[in-house]
Amino acid sequence: MFTPGSAQYASWSNPVCCICAKPVALEVSKTDERGHAVHEECYVRKTIRKFKLDNPLRLPDDWLSRMSAQFQLTLSPN
Repeated sequence: MFTPGSAQYASWSNPVCCICAKPVALEVSKTDERGHAVHEECYVRKTIRKFKLDNPLRLPDDWLSRMSAQFQLTLSPN
């Protein structure tokens, strides 16, 4: 049985991160937009990953050569 003050009680009573499913210490716990407990690192990683996947700006593979060609055209005399 878990008794207050025991190590088992402390780990049992801590909230669980909704991203990685590991316990979150109350002293460092954060909440996401739905009010669920999360590790700050997990939330940042998830947010960055979502931004990268949802970002509509995708540069073509040859963007550097296109930029240099455009730059050369602007510098060339007419």
